[in-house]
Amino acid sequence: MEKFLIALCDDDEYVHEEIDSIINNAEELNNYDIEILHYYDRDTLLKSDVKSDIVLMDIEMPGLDGIDVSAKLNIKYNDDNNIIMLTGIRERFKEAFKIGALRFVTKPIEREELLEAVISTIDKISKGKLINIVYNNINYEIGQKEIYMIESSGSYVTLYTKDKSFEIRRSLISFERELDSRMFFLTHRSYLVNVSHIKKIDGESCILNNGMRALVSVRNQTQILQKIFDYEMNI
Repeated sequence: MEKFLIALCDDDEYVHEEIDSIINNAEELNNYDIEILHYYDRDTLLKSDVKSDIVLMDIEMPGLDGIDVSAKLNIKYNDDNNIIMLTGIRERFKEAFKIGALRFVTKPIEREELLEAVISTIDKISKGKLINIVYNNINYEIGQKEIYMIESSGSYVTLYTKDKSFEIRRSLISFERELDSRMFFLTHRSYLVNVSHIKKIDGESCILNNGMRALVSVRNQTQILQKIFDYEMNI
């Protein structure tokens, strides 16, 4: 289960309670371990040493407003922020775009709009996440989207990208836990496949875009089709 830290910066305590309730009770987010960090003023957020995955930022705060705080966060973290702006003033959208805001949620907060923004941002983060492996005593960082499939054989697995392979001593189940569950599916006890690279299902195997094949167990043949459909509907 992927873990995400969400920093919520707003001077209104009611907004904190409302957003906390929506996110923590949303079935749509059940596949994620989400922790919300609450900040009621700009200084506490800027002084924090905790790097959050997503920042929910109120634009209209006293003194240094949300636009300025976001600009300072970008300097602190070299623009590596995923900022969702909370605002009731649409005229400020253009300003927010300049500091790289990914989404906007208008006030008063509406459940569907908030969840759409959060889930969309989680999708962006997940697809760009890197995993670390050690192969021949060299550390590699590989993007999840680059992985085509992982094949298990005894105590080892072979991780395949488009044109490379890495055989490492590690369990398949550990990769299943680490990788994005919307993108990867255990088609067979020995194969973990990236559904975005599946070209077609051919009987008891699936053919990937680079020509590789992975076994599909009989009980998973219907599930893999649903998995592909769900992925394509949400990209």
